[in-house]
Amino acid sequence: MTLYRDLPLLSKILILSGGFNVQFGLVFFNAGLFFAIVFIKATGLPSGEMILPMLAPLIFTIIGLIFTIIGINRNMKALQLLQYGIITSGKLKNQEYTNVKINNIPEMLFTFEFIVNEKNHLVKGRTHEYHLVSGEKNERIIYNPENPDFAILYDLIPNAPVLNQDQSLQPVSIFRSYLLLLPVITVIEIFVILNTI
Repeated sequence: MTLYRDLPLLSKILILSGGFNVQFGLVFFNAGLFFAIVFIKATGLPSGEMILPMLAPLIFTIIGLIFTIIGINRNMKALQLLQYGIITSGKLKNQEYTNVKINNIPEMLFTFEFIVNEKNHLVKGRTHEYHLVSGEKNERIIYNPENPDFAILYDLIPNAPVLNQDQSLQPVSIFRSYLLLLPVITVIEIFVILNTI
């Protein structure tokens, strides 16, 4: 890939830590770690029959870790495409509800079609925030020039930076830095756990 769009480090971190999966995962992960810290401080290190009460914090931590990893993986794809991808537009081909609800709002799967080198390609995106994609018939899509099937809907990128007329990216607003609160809490809790053990 020859194209490269520069982004400051803070913008990259905010993109990686944005989105429902990462934030939801970090909430669960931090809750699990918090209860583990409280349990260890109250009873000492678990042994034998004391392992059973540790299962709840452990389950919370594992669920949180899975959600966080899935979210960061998606965000890394988005970050890679932001820096090296080509921007085009696509037309809405299909939209359907999934079996997932977020804040009691049903999630919807959108499918858009776009053309590269006279070949049709599809890109899908899920969201419960329909206003991000359903209002436009020509949705912005960013794809890998070497593999157009590696694509994402631009408006579904968490903390997507503003795209300038010359295709460069503006830094993500510093006011979005509140998203770093959960990762900072996570680091502190991990430090406390390591010092407790």
